[in-house]
Amino acid sequence: MYPDTIIGVLLISAVAIADVKVTQSPGNIEITEGQEFQISCTFTTSSNVTQYGITWYKAVAGCENCNVMNTSEEFIGRVLDKHDDVSKSKQLIVMDAKQNDSGIYYCEVVVMRAGNGRGKGTRVTVNGTWLFC
Repeated sequence: MYPDTIIGVLLISAVAIADVKVTQSPGNIEITEGQEFQISCTFTTSSNVTQYGITWYKAVAGCENCNVMNTSEEFIGRVLDKHDDVSKSKQLIVMDAKQNDSGIYYCEVVVMRAGNGRGKGTRVTVNGTWLFC
């Protein structure tokens, strides 16, 4: 009877520690090729946060967790990250958008000694430009 109680207490403690709530916005973005788009990711936790990381990913066929950064092949020179420690947020800005930038982007937050969480995703649609003669 005591081992069950101990396991129950440990499970409740683990759930309380892993309390990371992630908010990602907006849910959808539709732009024209050549424009830029911005996605925001913030988090809250009941723990006193001193160390954390926020990483951006794009879900594409053949690559479930493709990292979105300025050194990623398809994004070289077109990505900015704005990080704010006070508000525990990070913005992803993709400049000069291309049609192949279309997809679902999400942020992942890892908080030391508190756990991790993931945004619900932002669907980005980049439409081609129309040339009129």
